[in-house]
Amino acid sequence: MKSFATWIMLVFLSVAYPQAGYGGQVNRLACDIWPPYQMYQDTELTGYSVQIVKAVYQRMGIPLKHPITALPWSRCLAMLENGTMDALFSANYAPERKQYALYPEEPLISSPWVVWVRKGYEIESMQELQSMRVGAVRQYSYTPEFWEFIQTNSRVETVGNDETNFKKLSAGRLDATVAELANGLYLRKKLGIKNIVPIRHLIVKESGLYIIFNKKNVSEEFVNEFSQELSAFKETLEYRNLYEKYIDLVVPKTPSPAH
Repeated sequence: MKSFATWIMLVFLSVAYPQAGYGGQVNRLACDIWPPYQMYQDTELTGYSVQIVKAVYQRMGIPLKHPITALPWSRCLAMLENGTMDALFSANYAPERKQYALYPEEPLISSPWVVWVRKGYEIESMQELQSMRVGAVRQYSYTPEFWEFIQTNSRVETVGNDETNFKKLSAGRLDATVAELANGLYLRKKLGIKNIVPIRHLIVKESGLYIIFNKKNVSEEFVNEFSQELSAFKETLEYRNLYEKYIDLVVPKTPSPAH
C-alpha cells in the first residue's frame, strides 16, 4: 500500500508540475531596484513588474516559494547567465542574451528610452550629442547604433545606475544621459531635481520590458505558457488598476497636437 500511495503522489506531481522547474527552479526570480517597475515601499518589494509577475504566477497556479531577490543589474544578469537565478525582470531585448535566456513573446510593458538634458539645453537631434559628455549605465542594452555613435563622437561616462547619472547631469558634470521615461520621471521626482528634462521625441529605443528565463533551467513550454497568461491578464480590470497605479500616475500624457 505504501508503494502504491507513493506512486499516486508521483503521478499527481507529474501532472501538477510537468517540468521540475514549475514548482521549484522557476521560483528563483531576480530583479534590480528600478522604480516604478521594482522598488521598496517600507520593507516590501513591490512595483509594476513585481506585481505583474506575481499575478501571472498565481494565474498559472504556481506558488512563489522563494522571495524575489533584488540586486544590482549587472549581478542579476551574471546570476541568470550562470543559472543561479531562473528568471530576471525587467529586461530589454538584447540579441546576446539569447545565448543563455528565453524571452516570452509578450512583454511586461513597452517603454521608450529617451535623451535627458538640463533645462535650457534642449536639443533637436542625436547629432547634437557630438562632443558632449554623455552618461550611460554599465550592462544596459542600449542599441548598438547608439553605442557606436556616442563612443565615436561623444565623451561617454559609465556608472552603475541611472540615479548617479541624474545627479551628475543636474550638477553640470554631464551634458546628457539616456533613461527609460517612466523610471526617469520617477527618479527626478524622488531626487527633487527640477533642472533636467526628457526630450521625448529623441527616442534611443522603444522596446518591451520582459521577464527572461535561463534556458537550461526553464523549458520553452513554461515560457510560452507564461506569455499566454500574461497576455490574458492584460485584459483584466486587475491589470488596468496596476497600470494606473504605477504607470499612469508617473508618466503624464503627451498633449495632443492642435489641428
